[in-house]
Amino acid sequence: MAKSTSLWSFYLAASLIGLMLMVSTSMVSVTMVNNWFERKYGTVMGIVAASMGLSGVIVNAVIPSVVENNGFRAGYYLMAVLYGAAVLGGALLLRDKPEDLGTTAYGKGESAIKEPNATLVTNESDESVPAGMTFAEALRSPIFYFAAIAFVSFVMVSTFTQQLQVFLVSSGINIVQVGAMMSIASVAIIIAKITMGTVSDKVGSKTTYAGLAIIFTSAFVIFLSTSSPIILFIALLMYYVCAGTPNVMHQLIALDLFGKKEFTAIWGVLSVAANVGLALGNPVLGLLYDLTGTYDLTIIVCIALMIISLIFFFLATHSKKKEYQSVENYA
Repeated sequence: MAKSTSLWSFYLAASLIGLMLMVSTSMVSVTMVNNWFERKYGTVMGIVAASMGLSGVIVNAVIPSVVENNGFRAGYYLMAVLYGAAVLGGALLLRDKPEDLGTTAYGKGESAIKEPNATLVTNESDESVPAGMTFAEALRSPIFYFAAIAFVSFVMVSTFTQQLQVFLVSSGINIVQVGAMMSIASVAIIIAKITMGTVSDKVGSKTTYAGLAIIFTSAFVIFLSTSSPIILFIALLMYYVCAGTPNVMHQLIALDLFGKKEFTAIWGVLSVAANVGLALGNPVLGLLYDLTGTYDLTIIVCIALMIISLIFFFLATHSKKKEYQSVENYA
């Protein structure tokens, strides 16, 4: 990016970032947490996601100043240094499995009855194969495709974050107030990511996900129905409480649906849904505003996408229940 002098070179660099960013960040974190934690999986995933958000806040506070004073190339060089330090440092410090250090995963050997997301512990040997689908079984199952559609739809809606400031200003709120509202909301999303992981550990990922999706949808309904700054701020907080859902809950839902057996391989393909959602959501939602001059149609489409997400989420979970019932009946 720093060396780019033409449009095609920016696209090339952006493509490399798109290909490698998730592989070297969220994919690693999901695998690590999966290997190191048998209990409190949701809480730890929430902390990991919150740390990503916190680092984003810090970088967003520093980079603009560097770019303003030294040019965009200096900003990209600084990003390269920060990213390189994170990746190389992680490669040196991380250990794939707790057994590599002569220990065991947190919660291993304890009862999982009170932990909806925990893998059921038995008296089988530590070398036993974890329960769940194989990669091939997942790809043949409709559950995989139901989940993918639900995830794509939710992520598409979450790209409305890029439009929020313009939307609030177009609703009659001055830019200074919008800035203050967005700052508070940015803190809320960091806290919410940890909270949703903890709640998921207590009540289950499916219940938590459904609740967040309903709150998210309700925020858009409020966006569409009022121009009151106070009510819009409440809706904004509702939005940001749920906006981090894909970063935390999609992994937990996938773990519930497919188990630990070949989770990393399954999630590697299923996580493409996030990239598809991002690739579709940003241009589609922006185009709708450009075509109509208001955000009304954009918000209506977001509500429709959330309904689609909920429908396919319930189809995935219902199909999973039917599969378990079939296995029990066969047994």
